[in-house]
Amino acid sequence: MDTSRLDSLLHFALAAAGQEDLPHRALGPIHLIKYAYLGDLAYAERHGGETYTGAPWRFFNFGPWAGVVHDRIEPAVRAIGAERRVFDRARYEGEFVRYTLEDDAAYERLGRQLPMEAATAIKRAVHEFGNDTYGLLNHVYLTRPMLEAGPGEPLVFRGTLEEPQEPEDHTQTEAQLGRKARKERKATLARLRLDIRARLAQRRMRTRVVPAPRYDDVFRAGTEWLDSLAGEAVSTTRAEASFSDDIWRSPTRGGTEIP
Repeated sequence: MDTSRLDSLLHFALAAAGQEDLPHRALGPIHLIKYAYLGDLAYAERHGGETYTGAPWRFFNFGPWAGVVHDRIEPAVRAIGAERRVFDRARYEGEFVRYTLEDDAAYERLGRQLPMEAATAIKRAVHEFGNDTYGLLNHVYLTRPMLEAGPGEPLVFRGTLEEPQEPEDHTQTEAQLGRKARKERKATLARLRLDIRARLAQRRMRTRVVPAPRYDDVFRAGTEWLDSLAGEAVSTTRAEASFSDDIWRSPTRGGTEIP
């Protein structure tokens, strides 16, 4: 694992969060781990499945995890001078830590140093989730490496994106077109303009006025009658369901059979 690269992902996630509104700037260890994973994932998609940090990511507790990444958080936070705050609340069953870094210069510098795909993925995810733990966990759980692995297994990254290619230029200049071709193109454009105007005029004529719905006795009687067609209400019950471990290898879970 490349420690300096991992530190740069952790630093950038903190710096990116520092650009957001105040409630979303403080990140905890769980957030930093997941943002580092998303940076590795985005990099791997452009580099044949090779991650940026080389961290040994695994499926652990319904999320991507690497112990070495967790152990690196405190040294990385101290190195960049982020603020560290410890909270003690009963509903969290003890202490929990939050880190904050409000450094515009670090944000700009790290954004230039990191590979574009990794920086873009982290910045987008931080802006969308911030320190929303449940939203972030759901997001990373649904990534391809997680869906293709089972509990305790190493995550396999794949190169799924190709480098964008410059589109071929099929346009022609006026000088390259002959006199007859220019005349035909002009006539075609004129016909298209007339056709568009006619369609717009027809659409304006077809504008319908939708009457407001009536929520009166007739409406209520009708809904009661429709409900009666369904028969008696279904009674509620409580039960426990158990699943085989084979569910982790279900093609449906990986989305391979979903159109």
